Amino acid sequence: MCENNKLEIAVKIFKIREKLGWTRSKLAQEANVLESTVVEIESGNNINIETLSKLATAMGKKVTINIE
Repeated sequence: MCENNKLEIAVKIFKIREKLGWTRSKLAQEANVLESTVVEIESGNNINIETLSKLATAMGKKVTINIE
C-alpha cells in the first residue's frame, strides 16, 4: 500500500473518531482491539483490512475497496 493511501486512511479514521467525540481508548474498546492498534493505524502503520473493518463497524461505518 502506498504511503499516500496509508495517510488518507489514517486521517479518515482519526476524523471519524474525533467527530464521534471518542478517545482512542473508547474506539479500541468498541472495536475489541488494543489501543496501541488504534494508535498504529492513526499513524498510518500496520493497516490491514480486518482491523479497519472492526474500527469502521464500531464507528457505524463500512470499509469499501475500489481497484482501478
